[in-house]
Amino acid sequence: MRSRKFFTLAVFYVVIICVVAFTMFWFASTSKKLSSEYSFRMSSIFFITLMLAIYTICSGLAVSLIYTERQNLTFDILRSTPLKRYQIISGKILLAIAYILMLMFLSLPVTLLIMPVSRKMGCCYLIVFLSATTFSIMGLAWSSICRKIRTAISMNYVTAGFFAVGIILVHPILNKVFQVKLAPSIVDLLNALNPFWAILNVITGSIWSMKVSDLPAWIFFILCYMLLSVIAIIVSIVKLK
Repeated sequence: MRSRKFFTLAVFYVVIICVVAFTMFWFASTSKKLSSEYSFRMSSIFFITLMLAIYTICSGLAVSLIYTERQNLTFDILRSTPLKRYQIISGKILLAIAYILMLMFLSLPVTLLIMPVSRKMGCCYLIVFLSATTFSIMGLAWSSICRKIRTAISMNYVTAGFFAVGIILVHPILNKVFQVKLAPSIVDLLNALNPFWAILNVITGSIWSMKVSDLPAWIFFILCYMLLSVIAIIVSIVKLK
């Protein structure tokens, strides 16, 4: 956390979300005709940008938490201490969570310009936090499995990309390419695992407003990502060597 790259990435992250936010405000102030749905679109674009920035930064940094220990030859020293493997992983997870919370806190002033303090904003931040934490823990799992950092980072970005983008393409690909039609409940399940879909569902309340297993889709999303986090933690502990 004291490395210069953490500070540099945080500054880069703030610049990105500020540019996106003020670009939307500039468009709103210069446009003569704005639809009533522009505020919803502005909130959606901002939070999607926020999520992409946090995913990109935190997924890579989470992988480096264990690799840096190995590169500095301090990992063997750490393993020789009375600390258990779950304690080592817990410390890395807390460090990743602290950085995620810091990035979210830095975005809060800009967010308040776009969306007032409300239950809706709290739900959006909860989705961002939980999904970013899950992808970071997946990064720790991949760094525990793979010895090379490039392999671990690549696998983590592929995994995060599948849940963030690829999962919503499963149904169109199966339907158009392989002529396989999935049941509506399975399509709902796949959509509910997508963090961008969950954000849109919370912000608009009208886009893909279906329910999965009698639960609101965004709540189902949170439960699924909590389960994914637990699985990734178990893999990290078991494969840490």
